[in-house]
Amino acid sequence: MLSLRKRIEDIPVLAEFFMTEFYTRNDIPSKPISPSAVSWLCKQPWEENVRVFCFPQITQILLFEEQLK
Repeated sequence: MLSLRKRIEDIPVLAEFFMTEFYTRNDIPSKPISPSAVSWLCKQPWEENVRVFCFPQITQILLFEEQLK
């Protein structure tokens, strides 16, 4: 399985998928990820593959979105 740094174009799709899953499981109204959060995720030095993308990145997205408020 390729690391995410070689599949940058997949990161926005994965982020949206995992965020939607998070909102659904926690019965939270869904909202789109901001373009700045997606940009930030795409700039990260991804060493891992998609298996480690889920939880830590959801937390980072939520924290990043809070800082923008």
